[in-house]
Amino acid sequence: MAVLVFVLLGLLQDYIAAEVVMFTAMVMLVAAGVLPFKVAVEGFADKSCLAIGALYVVGLGLRSTGALESISALMFG
Repeated sequence: MAVLVFVLLGLLQDYIAAEVVMFTAMVMLVAAGVLPFKVAVEGFADKSCLAIGALYVVGLGLRSTGALESISALMFG
């Protein structure tokens, strides 16, 4: 119950990034023995999770090189 309250307050207050709040909640659940470590981290090895991470890298590259502005100018005028 304390983890749920922590997550709700953390997300509502918006002082800490959402990913930090959720990761901390996962660590708290593993430390309390509610969630086995293997179950907690097995989602990170999923191919879709890795693909989304790769897309973040591609998006940052497009943004850093200025190619994103060119693409958006072609699409939206």
